Amino acid sequence: MVRGTLSECLEWLKEHPPIGEYCIVVSGAHPEEVKERRDAWWQALSVEEHVAHYEEQESLPRKEAMKKAAGDRGVSKRDIYNMLL
Repeated sequence: MVRGTLSECLEWLKEHPPIGEYCIVVSGAHPEEVKERRDAWWQALSVEEHVAHYEEQESLPRKEAMKKAAGDRGVSKRDIYNMLL
């Protein structure tokens, strides 16, 4: 049995190639984290408004603003990019 973050487990698998079947158990978000995201200041904003906030209020380049918005929302920067298209 191996325990760790997803990246740690993937690293272990590189060194120990799989033989047979594996069962992966992923822990969910901590309830406090879920509440923080649900009650976050940006909840009422669209993705575009959220990114614009960081561009305007913090004078960040669009790429960095997208990265911060992605972090707030718990999604990848690619997801934010796709939502903005």
